[in-house]
Amino acid sequence: MILITGATEELGREIVRQLRAQGVACTAFVHNEARARAILGPDVPLAIGHFGDYATVQAAVQGMEKLLLLTPTHPDQLIHEMQFVDAAGKAKVKQIVKLSAPQGLMTAAWRARDTTAHAHWQVEEKLRNAARGSAAYTILNVNPLLQPFWRRAAHHIAHNGRLSLPLEQAALSLVDVRDVASAAVAALTDPAHRNKIYALTGASPLTMPEMANLYSQVTGHATTYDPLPASQTAAVLRPEQLAPHSLAHELALFEAYRTGIAAQNSADLPTLLGRAPRSTADYLREQAAVLRPDGFAQPSTPWGKWAAVGSLVLLALLWLTRRKNND
Repeated sequence: MILITGATEELGREIVRQLRAQGVACTAFVHNEARARAILGPDVPLAIGHFGDYATVQAAVQGMEKLLLLTPTHPDQLIHEMQFVDAAGKAKVKQIVKLSAPQGLMTAAWRARDTTAHAHWQVEEKLRNAARGSAAYTILNVNPLLQPFWRRAAHHIAHNGRLSLPLEQAALSLVDVRDVASAAVAALTDPAHRNKIYALTGASPLTMPEMANLYSQVTGHATTYDPLPASQTAAVLRPEQLAPHSLAHELALFEAYRTGIAAQNSADLPTLLGRAPRSTADYLREQAAVLRPDGFAQPSTPWGKWAAVGSLVLLALLWLTRRKNND
């Protein structure tokens, strides 16, 4: 049996889906049972607990053969992951597959700027240097994901008329969520991947102008890239209402990406998949109708809400007047 943490996240959901499609038994570690059922369906076994509650972590790993460690960005992320590693060791879990940050963030310089990257590195170090007889490890250092990048980018195109991100001329090698999930499934099901570290990058790096040009070609909606000053990064992220720790992490990521740390191209993902990974062009062609500006629901304005209320009140008054006249 495999325990999956982060199972209600986009990547975690896909890992659960692919494991079950292959007939591999897995249990999802979740905090909110009702939400998990709505997301994962009625048939996925659940272990109810909380990352910050060590007793529930210990209970969840009992009887598990393997652990997929995927945790959300959090001020206590290091504690959360170390507790799982510790509990897994006591429960004699045989393998831990950890989803981690891009390898370019694992340098001392970047870890000093981003506590989340440093937390990932510390857990990686714990797994790599575990005593003989501990669980085997597989570390997957994941580049920026295609799906969240293009949801953010398409939102900016829809509302600003152009691709506006504080990335200057940096190139990104974006990787598809489904390919990362397939790599995780391979690591969990094939012993050949034990005690290995893989850098998961996309098919090829693209600069932001190249991204804008590709978007225009595929969707038929012409757009250009307008690089925003780094000083405007926080303003760009403000509508997403991120928690302070998550905002700090996103700011650090943008800063790192501007220097090209996510532009590298690794052969690890094709090795794990046995095929070429999905490209940005593949994803854009698949999602063209959704990512076009007319595929986005425009946010309602306060005036629009009040107009709707006013219309309802007016209808009610007309109905009362007509009823009174009829009486």
